[in-house]
Amino acid sequence: MPRNSAKPDMNYWYAPRRMAATAVRLVISTIFGEYSDAREVQAISRPILPGGLDPAFDYSDTNNDFWFDYAADTGDGWDSTFAIASLLGASVIDLDGRRLPRGRFLILGGDEVYPTPSRDSYRERLVRPFAAALPDVKDSEEQEERPHLYAIPGNHDWYDGLSSFLGLFCRRRPSGNWGGSRDGRRIGLWQTQQNRSYFVLKLPGKWWVWAFDIQLNSYVDQPQIDYFQHVATHWMEAGSRVVLCTAQPDWIYAHCDRGKFSNLAYVEYIIEHHGHELALVLSGDMHNYNHYLGHIVERTSHAERTRHYITAGGGGAFLHPTHHLPHGISFVEPGSKNRRTRRFDLIGSFPDPKTSRRLTWRNLAFAATNAGFTAAVASVYAALIWILDATSRVTANTGLVESLGGTALTEGVSRTVSFLAESPLGIVLVLTMAAAYTAFVDVERASDPSLSDPGERIAGKQQWPWRVLYGGAHFAGQFVLAVAALVLISQGLAVLFGVKAGSPLASLLVILLGGGAGGLSAATTMGIYLIAMLNGLHLHWNEAFSALRCPDYKNLLRLRIARDGTLSVYALGVERVPRSSGRPEDGPISPSVTLIDTVTIEGR
Repeated sequence: MPRNSAKPDMNYWYAPRRMAATAVRLVISTIFGEYSDAREVQAISRPILPGGLDPAFDYSDTNNDFWFDYAADTGDGWDSTFAIASLLGASVIDLDGRRLPRGRFLILGGDEVYPTPSRDSYRERLVRPFAAALPDVKDSEEQEERPHLYAIPGNHDWYDGLSSFLGLFCRRRPSGNWGGSRDGRRIGLWQTQQNRSYFVLKLPGKWWVWAFDIQLNSYVDQPQIDYFQHVATHWMEAGSRVVLCTAQPDWIYAHCDRGKFSNLAYVEYIIEHHGHELALVLSGDMHNYNHYLGHIVERTSHAERTRHYITAGGGGAFLHPTHHLPHGISFVEPGSKNRRTRRFDLIGSFPDPKTSRRLTWRNLAFAATNAGFTAAVASVYAALIWILDATSRVTANTGLVESLGGTALTEGVSRTVSFLAESPLGIVLVLTMAAAYTAFVDVERASDPSLSDPGERIAGKQQWPWRVLYGGAHFAGQFVLAVAALVLISQGLAVLFGVKAGSPLASLLVILLGGGAGGLSAATTMGIYLIAMLNGLHLHWNEAFSALRCPDYKNLLRLRIARDGTLSVYALGVERVPRSSGRPEDGPISPSVTLIDTVTIEGR
């Protein structure tokens, strides 16, 4: 994008070019990530400092209340990202008589830009709205108090091998080890501080932040494990407490895939094994707010401990639903020696499940809100109708309009199918479409709290029979509608053209009109399919809400460590994001904000 371009809109996830480009990036990054891991390069080029913790990461020297901020999944549309950035940049948020000052630093918890990373994408979708929300100043006294900015990468940040992320967030270099010192980049008044994609921060009251990088597949590499073990052994005072930041909520995904939790469980083990306490886990990836209370039950002693698990992925990306979230998740921790049991109980979510379910019905307008998808499918149907018209001219010695125009609806549908059966190219095209719909079916994200829920059973059995069932029904429904529309259009054109119904002009019109009708029927059926699958089976939660491109119901966290060591978490929600001009000179906005949840972890 040009540097002075208009404000970026929410991404069109069903646009054919967008889907193709993202898929290519994902395949390439996955392949090369297996053989060239940027985290291992960081460990070699930026080794652990022999003198101890970098002073830049030490915020413990204060006797006052200490504040810091957290947001995740930013960098989609301008309005939503700018609204959250404006709140994060506000010096104080006044909320029902409670004053919440801006944090000393901000942590971005993954997926800082969508859909794929590049220098231009970061600049337009993240840097510009954040710089507009909290502009830089030249006053030297103010610069000394500039808030710091940290980030961990999510899967979208890894789609270029992490190179753009490292250039933006990991530029700072302390002196004495790698040559001359170098400041981090400035994003408005914020300044980046880290030099790795993972880091630790020392806070007051024996609190620490651990933020780790799970790459694309929740994989924690050995050099990163070595780093955190070194921190736990040599830098942390015994009995310290940890706020852990990870890019995705594996405790929720473990509802369908127990193996998803293994890496998070191992990092938890490192903390506990060295005599520290993990008190709070923060994540993004799901673009909503949800709060689980985790219970850890030891099998041998039956001792039970609890900790809070919060997903706050409302930093700017399109909204995800909440009514699919499991109310309870229980499993035996993978890899634990004493087979301890983990249970997670849902405490709250934003938006609430009723609102989330209602928003799903917006997919009835799928054809309009995803015009690129509608046009793409329309072109496929236009090609199919062209093939059928050619087949009709060969087998019936006339065009498709004349062949179908004088028939009843059922007879016309039957004749269309017969033309298709006589066209190898048409059969290949239809089978390709059917295969695409079958592959599209989501049977891996079932997450309903009821054990009798169909989605739960799907996740635990062979997937392909269910793919064929749901994908086949989906394709058959929209295909029958498209063929029926084709017959009706042919009947209308036959009346219009009369004896000239077999003319090339009539064929051209039926191709264009029939293709358009096919695209509309396919897109509308897609919307109905997504509604039924999400509201009925709790499947396709990502696909159903990415289609909506909803910029509203955003959230952030403002956290305080009191002088007695008590940690308070204030979850702030924005129900409706203001629509702004996108001009930086207009300055920050003041969205209406509500307190959606609070968590208090007592000091000791």
